[in-house]
This record gives sequence, C-alpha cells and structure tokens, in this order.
Amino acid sequence: MTIQHLAVFITLLAACSPDDDAGTNAGGGAAGGAGDGVFVPDGCEEEAVLDVYSEGLSRDGDGGLVKVTLSIATPGPPDKGENRWTVRVEDAGGQAIADATVFVRPFMEVHGHTSNPAQFAGDAQGDGSYLVGPFILGMAGRWDITIDVTLPDGGTDAVVFRFCAWG
Repeated sequence: MTIQHLAVFITLLAACSPDDDAGTNAGGGAAGGAGDGVFVPDGCEEEAVLDVYSEGLSRDGDGGLVKVTLSIATPGPPDKGENRWTVRVEDAGGQAIADATVFVRPFMEVHGHTSNPAQFAGDAQGDGSYLVGPFILGMAGRWDITIDVTLPDGGTDAVVFRFCAWG
C-alpha cells in the first residue's frame, strides 16, 4: 500500500468512524417524536426523500428509457451489512429487457462515499430480471442506490432508490 492509499484510507476511516453510526438521538417523524430519544441514523431525518420499501417498488429512468422494479431485497428493507437485490428492467412500453448491462452503485451522500467496491454488476436471468449482490452498506444512514442500465443499442438510463439503513 502506498503512502497516498494509506492517507486516503485513514481519512475515510476517521470521517466515517463507528461513532458516525450514532446518528442523532433527537427522533422525528415516523422514527419518533422530537426529543424522545429515538435513534435516527445520519441522513434519515428527511423522511420525504426516502423510499418506503416494498417488493415491487418501481422507478422510471431519469431519461425515460427504462422502468426498474425492485422485485426482492434481502434483507427487506435494505439495511446495514450484506444486501442482495433482484431488479427487473423494462422498456418504456413495459417489455422486459433481458440483455441490458446493469450496475448498482450505493452512495452515502451525507458522508460523501461509496461502498467498496463502488459498483456491483447485475447477473442477467434472461427474463428481464437481474441479480445483484452481495453488496455492502457499510454503516447506518441514508444510502442512495443508483441502478445504471445500458441498453443493447447503447442507450443509457438510471434510477435511484433511497433507503435508510438502520443498522
């Protein structure tokens, strides 16, 4: 390991130490009332921006080319630690896309870091479904999980699911 790699590692370790998993103890929203002592992980205070997990949760692609459905998440809802997802990719007309390239990129905005590795390839199942994982959500808090899709014709699109990993 070079000195630069070691410096980056130590900086990330210090920035995202186990104490950062502490979140806040103020509570709020569905997690608890203000000041009630309920643990709320970093980035999870803004419930309006978080997705509520359910099998079949869908998002249209930012470019309007695809629809991605979170068919199954293990654990469900997604949480700190090892996660596995099955996603289904369809075109704008609702037809399954069996031969796309799919990557999942977890990102923790509040701390400015990705998971390690930064992206995970989906394994095509031949019916428009893709198995992804295991991928690690390394700490409690809000994770923005982007699904990048490259279509057979080279077109690209992406969707983002936002979950709080409670840990």
